[in-house]
Amino acid sequence: MESSDYRQKVEEHLEEDQRWNIVDQFDEILRDYETNPRHFQEVQAQVSRLFNHDPELLSGFQEFLLDTYPAQNAQVLAAQAERDEAHRKACERQSNSPLLTLPREIRDKIWDEVILGNVVHISPRRAGWLRRNSGKFCFHACRAEKGAGSSACPPGVGDHANCSTTGPSNYVDIRLACKQLLLELPDSETTFFSQTAFQFADLETADAFLFGLSEPQRSSITHLKLAVPYNLAGDKDYKLWTGIINYFSNPWERKSLHMDPKPEDEPAMLREPIYFYYSGCYYENNKNRMYKRYQVGRGGWSWDVGISDLKYKGEPKLDLAMKVLTDDQLEDISTWSTDMDSVAYWCEPLLQFRQYDGLTFQLYHNEGPTSTPEFEDFVAALKDRMVEPVIGPRKCMFFAGVEDVEE
Repeated sequence: MESSDYRQKVEEHLEEDQRWNIVDQFDEILRDYETNPRHFQEVQAQVSRLFNHDPELLSGFQEFLLDTYPAQNAQVLAAQAERDEAHRKACERQSNSPLLTLPREIRDKIWDEVILGNVVHISPRRAGWLRRNSGKFCFHACRAEKGAGSSACPPGVGDHANCSTTGPSNYVDIRLACKQLLLELPDSETTFFSQTAFQFADLETADAFLFGLSEPQRSSITHLKLAVPYNLAGDKDYKLWTGIINYFSNPWERKSLHMDPKPEDEPAMLREPIYFYYSGCYYENNKNRMYKRYQVGRGGWSWDVGISDLKYKGEPKLDLAMKVLTDDQLEDISTWSTDMDSVAYWCEPLLQFRQYDGLTFQLYHNEGPTSTPEFEDFVAALKDRMVEPVIGPRKCMFFAGVEDVEE
């Protein structure tokens, strides 16, 4: 089928009020494939969701893609052949390993045991520890007895008293231990990030590490442990804090929001809050779109998204430990207000989490975790607000915590 014939079929098949938006999204998918070729099944799944799994529209899409983008298709096939050849050579080199002679299902269980639930302390790499290909950060294994269930206190404090971030990295990166293991992991690029809890002793390191990752790596993170200062409202800390919370409070894949990061994007765009809303003037003459499409906004821009197109990824589990320096800070009742409609300035970003139950929040001083009744009441009220509202279409309107939307 000629390229123009398939596009004409798509446009003719769509209803007029849907045509402009769906065709634009279809073109965006094709442009993305042209610059970032990937396996056909992934592209077809994306187009299938866009076309609401309409068999008439999907018929002929594979031929259209192969004919329109022969260079990209060849690149995908070449990459797959390269991976297959690398796997074959790795298997040949490691064929004498007793571990790798075990059945695949047993090896998979071993990989799960080795990489599941580890906590890694991330710290900046000191100049004296630099060596070739060592990267900008050190990875140190956590020594806390409870592992992923430990507090977010920094190394040397509380249950992390035996943890240290001095010296070169001592965390054994399983991805470097065995080539075949890397190839046998379900997704070698993201498994380390999805199966590891990352602990940061300061927000500056957290911001530099998290926003230095690729989007697939960053979005696959499932557990963060942040040690934060009491004075989060300070200019520098507040900016870092809001950027991290803005990003990780969004439960949708950015590609499904048409926000997949591009090389030319400003770094600040990843750190901006995302909000959904209904605009009364927009929907006044488009009643058929109500409860089917939302407007999504970031910064000063907004656009249409289909509810059925959103791809859920979830938010990471978030463990917080806030340092108090004095008894006055510990007992500052105004900071620990249970009125979630008038919370302290620094707490507002946390209200972007909705239908969420993954928060752990503690206070700590130099000896370890501490608390007061006022703080415990505050955390309970905060968690109650985070689990609202009930699951339903209105989640898209409220999950980002935006109040000033046009009804």
